[in-house]
Amino acid sequence: MPRFMVIVRWFFLIAGCAVLAWLGWYGYAKGLGRHWRSLLEKEFARYGLAIDVGKITLDPFRGLIARDVQIFDSQAEENLLAEINQVSLDVNYANLFQHGPALNAVDLSGASLLVPLNFRAPQSGKVRVTDFHARIYFLPGRIEVRQASALLYGIRVNASATFVNPTSLSQAVAEVANDPDPPDRTVWFVSRLFNELRKIRYREAANLNFSFQMDLANPRDWRIDEGSWVAPSLERNGEELKDLAVKFGFENHHFNVRSLHLADDRGELFGVGSWDVTTGQKKFQLRSSLDLARLLGDEPDISWIREWAFEKAPAIEVQGELLRNWEPKIIGKLSIEQFSVRGVPFQGLRAEFSRQGASWMLSNVELTHRTGTLTGEILDRPGEFRVQLHSALNPRALVSLLPPWALPFFADWEFQTPPVVQLDLSGPSRRQLQGTGQFWLGQTRFRGFPLNSGEGSFRLNDSSIRFENLRIARDEGSAAGSLALNLRSRQVEQVQGEAHLEPDALAGWLEPSLTPLIELFHFTKIPTTKIESPTPEENSKITLQINAVAPFNYRCGRFDLPLKSAVLLIKGNSDQANLSISRGQISDGTCNILVQRGGSLSGGSTKSVITFDQAPIGDLAAEFSMLEGSEGKLSGSLKMKVSNAHPAADKVEGKLSFAGVDLHQCRFFQHGSKRLGAAGFGSTGDVGLEFQSDIGQVNVSRFTLSSGGHFLDLSGTVDVTGGALKLSGLLDDGAAAVSVSGDMNDPEWEIIAFRQN
Repeated sequence: MPRFMVIVRWFFLIAGCAVLAWLGWYGYAKGLGRHWRSLLEKEFARYGLAIDVGKITLDPFRGLIARDVQIFDSQAEENLLAEINQVSLDVNYANLFQHGPALNAVDLSGASLLVPLNFRAPQSGKVRVTDFHARIYFLPGRIEVRQASALLYGIRVNASATFVNPTSLSQAVAEVANDPDPPDRTVWFVSRLFNELRKIRYREAANLNFSFQMDLANPRDWRIDEGSWVAPSLERNGEELKDLAVKFGFENHHFNVRSLHLADDRGELFGVGSWDVTTGQKKFQLRSSLDLARLLGDEPDISWIREWAFEKAPAIEVQGELLRNWEPKIIGKLSIEQFSVRGVPFQGLRAEFSRQGASWMLSNVELTHRTGTLTGEILDRPGEFRVQLHSALNPRALVSLLPPWALPFFADWEFQTPPVVQLDLSGPSRRQLQGTGQFWLGQTRFRGFPLNSGEGSFRLNDSSIRFENLRIARDEGSAAGSLALNLRSRQVEQVQGEAHLEPDALAGWLEPSLTPLIELFHFTKIPTTKIESPTPEENSKITLQINAVAPFNYRCGRFDLPLKSAVLLIKGNSDQANLSISRGQISDGTCNILVQRGGSLSGGSTKSVITFDQAPIGDLAAEFSMLEGSEGKLSGSLKMKVSNAHPAADKVEGKLSFAGVDLHQCRFFQHGSKRLGAAGFGSTGDVGLEFQSDIGQVNVSRFTLSSGGHFLDLSGTVDVTGGALKLSGLLDDGAAAVSVSGDMNDPEWEIIAFRQN
């Protein structure tokens, strides 16, 4: 019997152990039932909170473990407060079965915690805390968090906290959710803060320490004591930083950053700040000599800083505040030495700046470049933009900084000495500016033509700029006037002035299409030129009236005409240019010239008509070599057409008359003068010439000579290249056959036969 009892006892002992082992395995692997989760939910409901527990398991060493816990601020589960992967529960089972407060404490050991940035929209962003260790005690009237430690983005956080009146926790959460600051801006700020923390990598241990106290019945009454954040060495976006030290606290509804220090290999950052949570006002002061271009190069809101490079770190001081609606109100100043923007080097920049809401201002700006200095101020506020500048910089050195629309305005300029520009512009926006200014030019080339100096004032409106009181000086003289430039088409709309300058320089500056016409003139003395805008019905852009009172030459095709004086009128635009010379003086004769040039330099043609009236042959003999050495008067007309692309391939048509030609002195008639004299011709005569030129050859349709009552009528060709000629015809309506051959400068005359009376 005793042996049987022993067996029975061992059986029950083994069975009990098996049952306990099975219950332990089941509780650990499968979790306890809904009853236990309901008991835990009731415990949290005492504080006005709702929880959702994935399951509760039984750990042989740690006791009850709640897994996959979500904590909400109310039974409606509107605001998610936190997500915890596992919580060890210290339960007073005696109180639990008597339906009294049963949760003594919770242990978090190596837990992971997810806290949403916005309680009302938990999926919009969460902060993940890992390796969370803490002992949380639920005491009568308070909750204490002791020896809390966790990892937050590489920072070891050490904290302790006390919460008084924990039954008001849900009410406190509701008040925080209804912060006086706009929730979206507050969440944005907090999100940016945590995003910045996520970008930082720590080469040495970083520690964040603080103690926290809060009365949940009055959530605005909370404190942070002895807050500090220390990181000896860290890295942000590949840039090495060091000696991060922040001291902070919260008291009397103010969050205060008592000191902030950060350094890199170039300089340091110091700062202080405060946040009044009652009014939402944030105040701060910062002083920095860090290399901001390297440190903030990835910030999308200031992407322009990537184009900056600092040889010496910039010095910036700024102070201000952010109002309840996060509207900025700041002032500051900066000083930069040895920096570059888009590869353009500068020697220094100093400025004061301010911003309030959507308005900002730069004042006392001083930008120094090796070519000069720019000073001024800029004001931008809703409905008003104003800029005042005084510049002595060379704009050509800053071409890479100019917007694309401004580049064509500077493409034609070469400033040997920097221009000085002073302007005062204002308007409803930076794209709608009006105002006035002045400029002074030194040694400058514009479109290839130099000037010694220039000055004037200007007035700018939305679509054009008008220059007034213009004065330009060159070695040969000066010019004065005014002009209006269309900013959209970059074309001269209106111009008026008078110049005592080389006309080709004026044309090159105002309308380059006129230059090919003016290049045909060679002035022995600088003429006076009046510059005018065309009348509305004229299809031209500019008119030059050149008053030449001294002798000058005009080259037209193969003809070089010496004019004693003339008035030249030139009109044109980019498609067509016209030249007219009325009553040009050639000694005591006159010459009228009309020229029309169409197309570009590589296409189109130039047409000319020259009309002579009693022009001395001696002055033109070089161009009419067949009459060289003769005296007399020239009348008639020449028509020429020259290709702009191939000037040598000109075509000339002429109908000329030469009165009083000396047949004995004229080279063309000298060798035949005896034969002509034998035929009854006198010592002088009148010559008529009608011809058309083609490439390399002149077709003489009629060459006549009348003298002493006799008349000679010839026709033929002249080889332009070699000067060979071949003319033939009749004398006195068939009295004899006449031929002229050989070289034009030494022709052979032959009178073949005479008709007998």
